[in-house]
Amino acid sequence: MKIKKIFILAMAFWVITLQTQAQHRGFRSGIALTTFAQRGDLADNDPLSVAFTAGVFRAIPINPSLSLLPELNYSQRSRTGENLLPGFNQKVDYSVHYLQVPVQVQYVNTDIVRRSGTQLHLNAGPYMAYALSDKLKPENGCSSDFKSLKKDKKNDFGLSLGMGYQRPMGANYLRLDMKYDMGLAEVANQPDDFRTKALSFTLGYAF
Repeated sequence: MKIKKIFILAMAFWVITLQTQAQHRGFRSGIALTTFAQRGDLADNDPLSVAFTAGVFRAIPINPSLSLLPELNYSQRSRTGENLLPGFNQKVDYSVHYLQVPVQVQYVNTDIVRRSGTQLHLNAGPYMAYALSDKLKPENGCSSDFKSLKKDKKNDFGLSLGMGYQRPMGANYLRLDMKYDMGLAEVANQPDDFRTKALSFTLGYAF
């Protein structure tokens, strides 16, 4: 597990600090609507929770319309208000905190919005996520670490789809993004075959 953690962190550092003529790099933060669900539906009668998310990114140009977009993000995935965990006879909120590394392809269009420096973009690609910690919060409000989380199901991987808008702000850029993450790894200690799901809205700064 330590080797895997070191490998993921090293790869994340490499893609973020890659020396090249990058179009833009920056940081973003915002909120995410998250849950654990059986299918690709974020809102298929599944309880949603609101979580904080933040990260850094770098756009590496492939051609004028396409870029490679590696990111390093902190994200949280949660499911609230149900009898989620075996052995608990009351409702709990259960959350897992991740260090997430997406590597996406970004399509950029500068013609739709006719203003110098402004762009619309679409992103798609895979991600890997290392679980930093997990917590449960019973109805009585007392949080605790859940020590029995199975190690072989602790990490996540999946697909990210997103779109956004970027416009000049002085010498740099203001960036708005909406992204949907669909987990493909089974979440441990759940009453069914659940995967992580998240819809995030972030405000960023690029330079």
